[in-house]
Amino acid sequence: MPKPAPSACVIRRSASLPASIKSEAALAVALGLMRGAPLPDGQITDATIWEGGDTSPAIGTAAIKAALSHRPAAAEINVDEIVTHGKAAAVSGRMTPADGGRARLFCHMIRFTSAGARTVAQVVSFDHPAPQQA
Repeated sequence: MPKPAPSACVIRRSASLPASIKSEAALAVALGLMRGAPLPDGQITDATIWEGGDTSPAIGTAAIKAALSHRPAAAEINVDEIVTHGKAAAVSGRMTPADGGRARLFCHMIRFTSAGARTVAQVVSFDHPAPQQA
């Protein structure tokens, strides 16, 4: 059974994050993949490849949504860095799941189909448990 998205995910952005169209597009994709917001309409297509889920690569909108349905929704996302160059972007930070699980550090490497950042060709996602805070 799919886990419902949270009614409201708290999203905190570092004050130093860029405010470009491309960085906002990358952020929207990353938030969608962490279930902190809906996947952005039109950016994820039937040709998009997502690597880094719990199974083999998910290809296409339906497969990506199916893979996400098995992951916990985010309660809080702290975005520390967004870096863009050409057709590529990276979004990193810390995510706290809504199911009470341990916070995780994340990085989403996003490759758009063009420098205009309208559609996503591929995302490779990395995450691991965040260090325990004293």
